[in-house]
Amino acid sequence: MKFQFSNDQKGLIIGGSSEIAQAVGHGLNQLFPELELHSVSRNKDKNVKFKAKKYYFDYFSEIEWDNYSSLIGNSKFDFVLSFVGALNTEGQSPEKNLRSLEFENLVKTLEINLKPMFLGMKSLERKLNRQELTLVSAISAKVGSITDNQLGGWYSYRISKAALNMFLKTLSSEFKFKNPKCIINAIHPGTTKTVFTRDYLKTIKHTVHEPEETAKNLIEVWQSLEVENSGEFRNWDGTILPW
Repeated sequence: MKFQFSNDQKGLIIGGSSEIAQAVGHGLNQLFPELELHSVSRNKDKNVKFKAKKYYFDYFSEIEWDNYSSLIGNSKFDFVLSFVGALNTEGQSPEKNLRSLEFENLVKTLEINLKPMFLGMKSLERKLNRQELTLVSAISAKVGSITDNQLGGWYSYRISKAALNMFLKTLSSEFKFKNPKCIINAIHPGTTKTVFTRDYLKTIKHTVHEPEETAKNLIEVWQSLEVENSGEFRNWDGTILPW
């Protein structure tokens, strides 16, 4: 049985103001107009434009996550999707070699790419609907694959995404016993035209997608997943990526 989005579901989008999250939100609004979306974002100035119940708080704070969990009461989510991520911290460029790596920058990048998903799941684990098939997925990156690392460089980003992947893989092992109807997934969205990638598009030779294309691809992959696929790392085209 494959996971399917539907009008009678309730879902959470973490990092709702990101461009890919906005496109996914719009896509779900169009396909399932009665679906109840919740959106969590940090910055009210970056408007979440898709239809959702919108919450703004510091998703790097465990206390704020616990407050949100209390606020929504007995709500049960059918899916949780995280779009939080950064290639580097403000004012820093991806490291090309070891000499340019600063540990403080690595820690900050790790916090951005891992902490919101980690804290969100820690607070909302009991808010997942255990009666039906559910989905927990986070946007990862192909460069987070240890096996596929052929070029090196980009230390902080690679390490932080590998940590996110390990968190999701470990969570999938725990949920096999605690919540066996939940699919845990890491997914690479493909290179997408966003603020995130604009400084690097000139050197990219592979296909670059518009956010709407990426959203369509992601939704299709998510709706192809079964419980047996929990703990996998998928590419935007549905193929399995090595950890």
